[in-house]
Amino acid sequence: MPEDNEITRIESCIALLEQHNKIHLLSIVATIFALLMLL
Repeated sequence: MPEDNEITRIESCIALLEQHNKIHLLSIVATIFALLMLL
């Protein structure tokens, strides 16, 4: 049982990282788009 708990914790950490990466990518794209609009 402890092993399943550990796996669940790792999976939730991975999910959080993926969410964060998507948000990070969106902010990078938004920044690039804003710079292009200024040029």
